[in-house]
Amino acid sequence: MLAVLFFFQTSFAATKLELKNLDQQHLIQTSALKSAVEFFNEHTDEIKNKNYLSVIDYSKDSQEKRFFIIDLKNGEVESMQVAHGKGSDPKHTGRAKIFSNTAKTKATSLGFFLTGGTYQGDHGLSLRLNGKSKTNSNAYDRAIVIHGAAYVNEKLKLIGRSWGCPAVAEDKIKNLVSKLKDGSLIYAYF
Repeated sequence: MLAVLFFFQTSFAATKLELKNLDQQHLIQTSALKSAVEFFNEHTDEIKNKNYLSVIDYSKDSQEKRFFIIDLKNGEVESMQVAHGKGSDPKHTGRAKIFSNTAKTKATSLGFFLTGGTYQGDHGLSLRLNGKSKTNSNAYDRAIVIHGAAYVNEKLKLIGRSWGCPAVAEDKIKNLVSKLKDGSLIYAYF
């Protein structure tokens, strides 16, 4: 049985997330998870959706499940494939190597993001991302969003690339957006 993940010092104290009860399956690199938890605890007032914490490990091949969504109520981790940008993998090897915060690079950005609201765009249901790090501060202006894409599919030998967005399989987007919208923390690292 998983332990409760939050504790309250007093009824007026800030909510603290405890690292020791997260990722019982050890799917996420410990140092990355630690960084995400530290950011969460330092910026808890900014994080409106405290139900989920997500980590994207761009050091893994795109064929691997590298988008990890931690349910903070029960500690369970869901993982799925996620695309990286064309500019991050110009030779389309499945491995991201270049990251950028600059417009028109079509590259993935790293750092901490807070999710925003949803909208219907060229790729259907999409979730806005607000960069909270120097390495992704232009995410909103670059229209870096989470969206569904037919080119993200476990049946493909090599999944496709986005224009910098963390795109997921079309059959995953609705559930993912419903969990992460409106202020959830996502940490993307390499």
